[in-house]
Amino acid sequence: MGIAPDIFELDDDDQLHITSAVPPADREEDVRTAIAQCPRAALTEHP
Repeated sequence: MGIAPDIFELDDDDQLHITSAVPPADREEDVRTAIAQCPRAALTEHP
């Protein structure tokens, strides 16, 4: 979330929400980094 806060956000119940189903091209690398560094390993990338 901290790496791409414009794409991922947490609500008050600590639930992750994705704000954009398809991230802008200039944010793709940050999204991949966020997925790789997710402390709960809860994120995956799908083509």
